[in-house]
Amino acid sequence: KSGDYLVIRSHGVSPEIIEKLNEKGINVINGTCPSVLKVHKLAAQLSSSGYFIVLIGDKSHPEVNGIKGNIVSEDYKIINSVSEAKKINSLKKIAVLSQTTQTLKNFILISQEIVKKIKDEVLIINTLCNATEQRQIEINELSKKVDVMIIVGGRNSANTTHLAQISKNILNETYHIENASELKKEWFKNAKIAGLGGGASTPAEDIDEVKKIIQSI
Repeated sequence: KSGDYLVIRSHGVSPEIIEKLNEKGINVINGTCPSVLKVHKLAAQLSSSGYFIVLIGDKSHPEVNGIKGNIVSEDYKIINSVSEAKKINSLKKIAVLSQTTQTLKNFILISQEIVKKIKDEVLIINTLCNATEQRQIEINELSKKVDVMIIVGGRNSANTTHLAQISKNILNETYHIENASELKKEWFKNAKIAGLGGGASTPAEDIDEVKKIIQSI
């Protein structure tokens, strides 16, 4: 209602939603991550400048919906795989942006495919979150040094899911859990070294609780 306060979470929303809230007289506290706001700005500027926008990300993710809302034309495509990149067909100049929590590997592979396919101007901007990218690098290295890896965080969290995927590609004994109650002793039966990681939004106390239980095992 008019006069109420509403907090926009870190994933952000489209300008249309902000506009409607302002029209209703709602006090908006915008908690959108600065990295996400940067992509919003780029999406608006580049689409206004005549670029066909290729947005790498999950179509159903709230962050992607917010970015999409800033594209001022219908000239865009949301893709999440190399096979989808192969279908890109535009006569216009192309700008490639990404959901901030996308994996670096997927971003590079898709971008390379677009560069191979499109002979005209292709502008590629790395809009991955630095903190997310650093986590991915560290999990990639850690999973090579341990016998079992535990990734803690929500199953609907894109960045946490990507961490689990990165580890699983290297170490089959990788388990994605939301909290300590999901831990199973048998996972550690033949393990000498356990690795532990968490998503960007995973509370430190959740990771500490998992750590204590692993140490007791």
